[in-house]
Amino acid sequence: MTLHSTAYRWRGDQRALVHALNDGARANPGVSWGIHGGRQWPSGLRLSAGASWERGRQDYRWVERRTEVHTETVTNLVTLNSLVVFAAVDTLSTMLVREERLEGADSRTSIQVPVELAWHSTWNRWHFGPRVGIVAERSVVRSSGSLVQDASSGTLAMEPLSAESLGRRYPLTLSGVAGLDLGFAVHERWLLIATPFLGTSLTSFNKSEEAFAQAHRFGLRLQLCHTL
Repeated sequence: MTLHSTAYRWRGDQRALVHALNDGARANPGVSWGIHGGRQWPSGLRLSAGASWERGRQDYRWVERRTEVHTETVTNLVTLNSLVVFAAVDTLSTMLVREERLEGADSRTSIQVPVELAWHSTWNRWHFGPRVGIVAERSVVRSSGSLVQDASSGTLAMEPLSAESLGRRYPLTLSGVAGLDLGFAVHERWLLIATPFLGTSLTSFNKSEEAFAQAHRFGLRLQLCHTL
Protein backbone atom coordinates (compact mmCIF):
# COMPACT_ATOMS: atom_id res chain seq x y z
CA MET A 1 0.00 0.00 0.00
CA THR A 2 1.24 3.50 -0.88
CA LEU A 3 -0.01 6.79 0.52
CA HIS A 4 1.03 9.66 -1.72
CA SER A 5 0.33 13.13 -3.08
CA THR A 6 0.38 13.59 -6.85
CA ALA A 7 0.89 16.89 -8.67
CA TYR A 8 0.70 17.10 -12.44
CA ARG A 9 2.94 19.52 -14.31
CA TRP A 10 1.83 20.34 -17.83
CA ARG A 11 4.04 20.92 -20.85
CA GLY A 12 3.36 21.53 -24.54
CA ASP A 13 3.38 23.99 -27.43
CA GLN A 14 0.20 25.92 -26.56
CA ARG A 15 1.61 28.18 -23.86
CA ALA A 16 -1.66 29.80 -22.78
CA LEU A 17 -3.27 26.38 -22.32
CA VAL A 18 -0.25 24.99 -20.45
CA HIS A 19 -0.17 28.04 -18.17
CA ALA A 20 -3.89 27.70 -17.39
CA LEU A 21 -3.62 23.98 -16.64
CA ASN A 22 -0.61 24.49 -14.37
CA ASP A 23 -2.18 27.47 -12.62
CA GLY A 24 -5.46 25.67 -11.93
CA ALA A 25 -4.02 22.27 -10.97
CA ARG A 26 -3.81 21.14 -7.36
CA ALA A 27 -1.88 18.30 -5.73
CA ASN A 28 -4.25 15.46 -4.83
CA PRO A 29 -3.78 12.77 -2.16
CA GLY A 30 -4.23 9.17 -3.17
CA VAL A 31 -3.77 5.50 -2.27
CA SER A 32 -2.39 2.76 -4.52
CA TRP A 33 -2.22 -0.99 -4.03
CA GLY A 34 0.24 -3.40 -5.56
CA ILE A 35 2.25 -6.58 -5.44
CA HIS A 36 5.99 -7.07 -5.97
CA GLY A 37 8.28 -10.02 -6.43
CA GLY A 38 12.04 -10.32 -6.68
CA ARG A 39 15.28 -11.71 -5.41
CA GLN A 40 17.53 -10.93 -2.48
CA TRP A 41 21.26 -11.71 -2.27
CA PRO A 42 23.28 -12.36 0.93
CA SER A 43 25.01 -9.01 0.45
CA GLY A 44 21.70 -7.23 1.13
CA LEU A 45 21.03 -6.34 -2.51
CA ARG A 46 17.39 -6.66 -3.63
CA LEU A 47 15.96 -6.59 -7.15
CA SER A 48 12.18 -6.48 -7.54
CA ALA A 49 9.43 -5.80 -10.07
CA GLY A 50 5.69 -5.63 -9.78
CA ALA A 51 2.49 -3.79 -10.58
CA SER A 52 0.26 -1.37 -8.69
CA TRP A 53 -3.19 0.11 -9.24
CA GLU A 54 -4.47 3.57 -8.37
CA ARG A 55 -7.59 5.67 -8.86
CA GLY A 56 -7.37 9.46 -8.69
CA ARG A 57 -8.95 12.74 -9.67
CA GLN A 58 -7.48 15.95 -11.07
CA ASP A 59 -9.46 19.19 -10.67
CA TYR A 60 -8.57 22.42 -12.44
CA ARG A 61 -10.12 25.85 -12.79
CA TRP A 62 -9.37 29.01 -14.76
CA VAL A 63 -10.95 32.44 -15.22
CA GLU A 64 -10.85 33.48 -18.88
CA ARG A 65 -11.01 37.27 -19.36
CA ARG A 66 -12.08 38.67 -22.72
CA THR A 67 -12.00 42.34 -23.67
CA GLU A 68 -14.77 43.48 -26.02
CA VAL A 69 -14.69 46.88 -27.75
CA HIS A 70 -18.04 48.42 -28.70
CA THR A 71 -17.91 51.32 -31.17
CA GLU A 72 -20.80 53.75 -31.68
CA THR A 73 -20.97 56.66 -34.14
CA VAL A 74 -23.00 59.74 -33.13
CA THR A 75 -23.83 62.51 -35.63
CA ASN A 76 -24.76 65.98 -34.35
CA LEU A 77 -26.50 68.47 -36.70
CA VAL A 78 -27.42 72.14 -36.26
CA THR A 79 -29.98 73.25 -38.83
CA LEU A 80 -31.78 76.43 -39.69
CA ASN A 81 -34.96 75.58 -41.53
CA SER A 82 -33.62 73.20 -44.15
CA LEU A 83 -30.07 74.54 -44.05
CA VAL A 84 -27.40 72.59 -42.20
CA VAL A 85 -25.40 75.14 -40.25
CA PHE A 86 -23.10 72.78 -38.35
CA ALA A 87 -22.37 69.05 -38.45
CA ALA A 88 -20.13 66.94 -36.22
CA VAL A 89 -19.48 63.19 -36.15
CA ASP A 90 -18.21 61.61 -32.93
CA THR A 91 -17.04 58.02 -32.50
CA LEU A 92 -17.42 56.57 -29.02
CA SER A 93 -15.54 53.40 -28.04
CA THR A 94 -16.44 51.44 -24.93
CA MET A 95 -14.25 48.61 -23.57
CA LEU A 96 -16.01 45.84 -21.68
CA VAL A 97 -14.15 43.06 -19.85
CA ARG A 98 -16.05 39.78 -19.56
CA GLU A 99 -15.01 36.94 -17.25
CA GLU A 100 -15.85 33.29 -17.74
CA ARG A 101 -15.06 30.70 -15.07
CA LEU A 102 -13.83 27.43 -16.58
CA GLU A 103 -13.77 24.36 -14.37
CA GLY A 104 -13.18 20.70 -15.12
CA ALA A 105 -12.16 17.40 -13.58
CA ASP A 106 -10.33 14.32 -14.86
CA SER A 107 -10.95 10.95 -13.19
CA ARG A 108 -8.17 8.50 -13.91
CA THR A 109 -7.26 4.87 -13.31
CA SER A 110 -3.50 4.32 -13.40
CA ILE A 111 -1.46 1.13 -13.74
CA GLN A 112 2.18 1.38 -12.67
CA VAL A 113 4.90 -1.20 -13.37
CA PRO A 114 8.04 -0.53 -11.29
CA VAL A 115 11.48 -2.15 -11.48
CA GLU A 116 13.47 -1.34 -8.34
CA LEU A 117 16.89 -1.95 -6.85
CA ALA A 118 17.46 -1.71 -3.08
CA TRP A 119 20.21 -2.43 -0.62
CA HIS A 120 19.67 -3.18 3.08
CA SER A 121 21.99 -3.15 6.02
CA THR A 122 20.85 -4.89 9.21
CA TRP A 123 21.11 -4.18 12.90
CA ASN A 124 19.42 -6.72 15.14
CA ARG A 125 15.90 -6.90 13.67
CA TRP A 126 16.13 -3.57 11.87
CA HIS A 127 16.79 -3.21 8.15
CA PHE A 128 17.60 0.08 6.43
CA GLY A 129 19.01 1.29 3.13
CA PRO A 130 18.37 3.20 -0.13
CA ARG A 131 15.96 2.24 -2.92
CA VAL A 132 15.87 3.49 -6.54
CA GLY A 133 13.73 2.47 -9.45
CA ILE A 134 12.12 3.11 -12.82
CA VAL A 135 8.32 3.12 -13.14
CA ALA A 136 6.25 2.84 -16.32
CA GLU A 137 2.78 4.34 -15.86
CA ARG A 138 -0.32 4.30 -18.05
CA SER A 139 -3.59 6.09 -17.19
CA VAL A 140 -7.14 5.68 -18.47
CA VAL A 141 -8.95 9.02 -18.06
CA ARG A 142 -12.56 10.16 -18.06
CA SER A 143 -13.23 13.89 -18.16
CA SER A 144 -16.29 16.02 -17.46
CA GLY A 145 -14.78 18.72 -19.67
CA SER A 146 -11.28 19.79 -20.66
CA LEU A 147 -9.58 23.12 -21.23
CA VAL A 148 -8.79 23.73 -24.90
CA GLN A 149 -7.20 26.66 -26.73
CA ASP A 150 -8.59 28.10 -29.96
CA ALA A 151 -5.77 28.06 -32.49
CA SER A 152 -6.84 31.28 -34.26
CA SER A 153 -7.83 33.57 -31.37
CA GLY A 154 -5.75 31.99 -28.58
CA THR A 155 -8.71 32.09 -26.16
CA LEU A 156 -9.50 29.22 -23.81
CA ALA A 157 -12.75 27.30 -23.55
CA MET A 158 -14.14 24.14 -21.96
CA GLU A 159 -14.94 21.24 -24.30
CA PRO A 160 -15.24 17.45 -24.05
CA LEU A 161 -12.31 15.52 -25.52
CA SER A 162 -12.28 12.10 -27.10
CA ALA A 163 -10.70 9.11 -25.34
CA GLU A 164 -7.82 9.24 -27.83
CA SER A 165 -7.13 12.94 -27.10
CA LEU A 166 -7.28 12.35 -23.34
CA GLY A 167 -4.86 9.46 -23.75
CA ARG A 168 -2.35 11.79 -25.42
CA ARG A 169 -2.83 14.35 -22.64
CA TYR A 170 -1.99 11.66 -20.08
CA PRO A 171 0.53 9.61 -22.08
CA LEU A 172 2.57 6.56 -21.17
CA THR A 173 5.34 7.92 -18.94
CA LEU A 174 8.61 6.66 -17.52
CA SER A 175 9.42 7.99 -14.04
CA GLY A 176 12.36 7.80 -11.67
CA VAL A 177 11.79 6.96 -7.99
CA ALA A 178 14.14 7.25 -5.00
CA GLY A 179 13.43 6.39 -1.39
CA LEU A 180 14.82 5.18 1.91
CA ASP A 181 13.72 1.84 3.38
CA LEU A 182 13.26 1.34 7.10
CA GLY A 183 12.23 -2.22 7.97
CA PHE A 184 11.58 -4.41 10.98
CA ALA A 185 11.74 -8.21 10.95
CA VAL A 186 8.53 -9.37 12.62
CA HIS A 187 9.52 -13.00 11.85
CA GLU A 188 12.51 -14.72 10.31
CA ARG A 189 10.64 -14.78 6.98
CA TRP A 190 8.45 -11.67 7.32
CA LEU A 191 9.72 -8.10 7.02
CA LEU A 192 7.66 -4.91 7.41
CA ILE A 193 9.14 -1.99 5.42
CA ALA A 194 8.19 1.71 5.39
CA THR A 195 9.64 3.76 2.52
CA PRO A 196 9.33 7.55 2.20
CA PHE A 197 9.95 8.33 -1.49
CA LEU A 198 10.03 10.95 -4.23
CA GLY A 199 9.12 10.29 -7.85
CA THR A 200 9.25 12.43 -10.98
CA SER A 201 8.53 11.88 -14.68
CA LEU A 202 11.58 11.44 -16.89
CA THR A 203 10.03 11.10 -20.35
CA SER A 204 6.68 10.56 -22.08
CA PHE A 205 5.60 8.58 -25.16
CA ASN A 206 2.82 9.31 -27.71
CA LYS A 207 2.16 12.65 -26.05
CA SER A 208 -0.02 15.52 -27.22
CA GLU A 209 1.86 18.38 -28.86
CA GLU A 210 -0.61 20.94 -27.44
CA ALA A 211 -0.45 19.92 -23.76
CA PHE A 212 0.46 16.79 -21.82
CA ALA A 213 0.80 15.94 -18.13
CA GLN A 214 3.77 14.63 -16.18
CA ALA A 215 3.24 13.32 -12.66
CA HIS A 216 5.38 14.22 -9.64
CA ARG A 217 4.80 12.31 -6.41
CA PHE A 218 5.95 12.05 -2.84
CA GLY A 219 4.59 9.76 -0.18
CA LEU A 220 5.04 6.71 2.01
CA ARG A 221 4.98 3.10 0.88
CA LEU A 222 4.21 0.28 3.32
CA GLN A 223 5.32 -3.24 2.34
CA LEU A 224 4.97 -6.63 3.96
CA CYS A 225 7.71 -8.88 2.52
CA HIS A 226 7.93 -12.65 2.72
CA THR A 227 11.19 -14.48 2.04
CA LEU A 228 10.92 -17.98 0.58
